[in-house]
Amino acid sequence: MALPIRLPGRGRRFWIPAAVVILLAACAAIALVPRRTRQPEPPARPLQAIPAADMIYLRGFAYSSSVRGERTFTLKADEVTHRKRKLGPLTLNPIKEVEMHGVWIEIFQGAAPAGGSDSVAPEVDLPIQSILAESLSAKDLGFVSRVLMNRLRVAFLRGRVEQFSIVAGAASAGLDSTALRFEHGVTLSTRSGRQLDAQTAEWRLDSRRLFVPGAFVVQDGRDILRGEGASFLIGPDGDLKREE
Repeated sequence: MALPIRLPGRGRRFWIPAAVVILLAACAAIALVPRRTRQPEPPARPLQAIPAADMIYLRGFAYSSSVRGERTFTLKADEVTHRKRKLGPLTLNPIKEVEMHGVWIEIFQGAAPAGGSDSVAPEVDLPIQSILAESLSAKDLGFVSRVLMNRLRVAFLRGRVEQFSIVAGAASAGLDSTALRFEHGVTLSTRSGRQLDAQTAEWRLDSRRLFVPGAFVVQDGRDILRGEGASFLIGPDGDLKREE
């Protein structure tokens, strides 16, 4: 607030010039104060994905089953997601599905009888659907209609010795279906060194056969067999036979 100034010898008050002087002094003081450079604000941290309330996510999944003290199978997976099943853009409720990554299944069979192999079935049984159903049920994941597997390896062992293995980029199975579908590259390798390669294949539970609908290559040492559309029988010792 400007104060009235009385000059000696005069009775007039000169408050306007005094206000102007004070205003100019204030502006000069502000000009002398160094300005602070405005720092750019740091970028906002991205929000982490929050799992949906109806989704279950597990890491380091592992389960094994035994009968009378003998191990029958083991199942391991790096990641498991239990969620509502999707059909294109639609979400089916309450139908559920499970997606697994980095899956490794080992199936164990006892050693061959000492008296010979007459009592041994001529083909192996790969009960993948029942293995999946038991493993998921034991982890309280509830009913699921389909299981998707990425980076799958299935090994069949007899007397603790691996007889053959199946490796696929992906696989899918309905727990009530009769086939397990392998996709994105399938390789079957036997203990004897024989190898079957195909893009897709199906393991059919009813006939216990591996069916290849498209092109395939079978390599046995230096011998190479190429074909398209065939059914293969896998013996308990890993022997691979093409059926006509």
